[in-house]
Amino acid sequence: MPIVRDIKGRFVKGNSYWLNRKDKKGNKGSFKTGNKPWNFGKKIDTIRVCENCNKEFDTRKNNQVKSKQRFCSHKCSAEYKHKNNNQPLCLICGKKIKWESVYCRDCYKNENHHWWKGGITPKNIEIRASKKYKKWREVVFERDNYTCQKCKKKGMPIQAHHVKSFAKYPELRFVVSNGLTLCIKCHKKTNNYLKCSL
Repeated sequence: MPIVRDIKGRFVKGNSYWLNRKDKKGNKGSFKTGNKPWNFGKKIDTIRVCENCNKEFDTRKNNQVKSKQRFCSHKCSAEYKHKNNNQPLCLICGKKIKWESVYCRDCYKNENHHWWKGGITPKNIEIRASKKYKKWREVVFERDNYTCQKCKKKGMPIQAHHVKSFAKYPELRFVVSNGLTLCIKCHKKTNNYLKCSL
């Protein structure tokens, strides 16, 4: 049977050429006669038990399965949240937490966190990331009015410089009088810039 096309060269609807065409193995169409789809006869578990009223309900609506549905209705969901004071509790300390969480932030850090590797952060990075160090920097910047103390320029990226080395004098790390506000160019010219580490 010849291929039927319209004026613009498109295939005409209802043309049975492609349906009757055989492949290399002699099969007509895309399926052999008698083939069944992969999910034929498989039942998807759509029946669940409501966490509030313990009634069984079907999660399938409009042939779509909602796998995470926990309640049979919005009313049951609201009642359940109202019973639990609108928030679940942390499994370790008992504080109120978000609905998605199991632990509060305080209980889920350091040794309790699943990515904890035994405290492998270098001491230098740990100190420079601490709140005490950040507060020291802010106090030094405010004292010097956010101005480089060598070139007296303002409005440039600045850094807090330790007059006496951070590594050699650990007792002077957080002393404000040991700090100096410098721009990046002037800081690189100092004699103890990146010389020593912990």
